[in-house]
Amino acid sequence: MEDKLVTIGSYSSISEAYIFSNILDMEGIECFVTDANASLNPPVTTPHDGGVKLTVRESDVARAISALNKQKANYR
Repeated sequence: MEDKLVTIGSYSSISEAYIFSNILDMEGIECFVTDANASLNPPVTTPHDGGVKLTVRESDVARAISALNKQKANYR
């Protein structure tokens, strides 16, 4: 049985989504950036409008969130 994909973040720019995607890649967590074209169409989208999404497999959600929170804490 395959895991379903879960959105763990929504961003207003594709570059921001790929920054977080790279963090997950370095942790060995497979992730996917979806709706990348949303940031290219006017009017400018915001995360609240859906934006560019970062998704991971359901089985990786806890690890992914932990990895992102750990990285964010390093920059405070």
